[in-house]
Amino acid sequence: MTQFARMLKLSLIAAAVAALSACGGDGGSDASTGSVSNPTPTPTAVPTPTPAPTPTATAFVAGAKPGYFLIWGGSVSIGKLDTVQQDSAGAIRSVSSFTTTADSTVGDVLSTAHVATGEWQSGSTSYVSGGNTDGPYDNKSYGYSYVVYNNVQAYAGDATLTCTPHFTTPMNAGKFASITGTATLSINGGVANAAVNMTLTATDKSQTNISNSATLAPGMNNMGTLLAGGSRTSAALLLGEGEAGGYTLIAPWAASTTAGGKYTGIAVFNCK
Repeated sequence: MTQFARMLKLSLIAAAVAALSACGGDGGSDASTGSVSNPTPTPTAVPTPTPAPTPTATAFVAGAKPGYFLIWGGSVSIGKLDTVQQDSAGAIRSVSSFTTTADSTVGDVLSTAHVATGEWQSGSTSYVSGGNTDGPYDNKSYGYSYVVYNNVQAYAGDATLTCTPHFTTPMNAGKFASITGTATLSINGGVANAAVNMTLTATDKSQTNISNSATLAPGMNNMGTLLAGGSRTSAALLLGEGEAGGYTLIAPWAASTTAGGKYTGIAVFNCK
């Protein structure tokens, strides 16, 4: 082999080695064994959902002459509202000297800036006065229905109003009954003419009518026979401030059925 031929052969071998190196070979491997690595995809971050805010009820705001009414079993308490404790859901937990326990279920809650009502249906309630405590008493037997409101100081003018009801649930021996009813309210010549007509359907399905009507001067109430004690079926009438220039007609009531059951509750009518 001539010197030129040997040089040509070496040049061809060098060129082949260079070609293999360019394809990823190491000079001793077949170029077809080379592989291409696929990059691992970056995970897409999933945003954490923002929890919806817990609805906050409109809080009752005590005015110039706030009042309260509590009714349960065979007892009532009515007077000037000294203190009140209300949670963010609108439930009242303490009214003047009466306080229910933290585990108490508060049903039928209604709360506006002018009135708040509901019923302590479980847990227990105590009355504290002058450093002395009366109770605790079980709420399950009859339930404590409460209302806090602002007494009307003056009527805006003559008007005939439409009233929408809200009821606390009648209870007897821990069992729930039902109540329905209507109210009328008109203002004429500086006095209010108010009337309520309700029907209690007891747990034994018997029905009892509960009604009252009265003429009310500003700041005045009508108790019917509610404070007479014993077996009575009656409703009181109280008039408080309402929404958008209207009024709140409040009717705490008690009823004794033909079967001997005793029920109490509070009806609150938004009249405007």
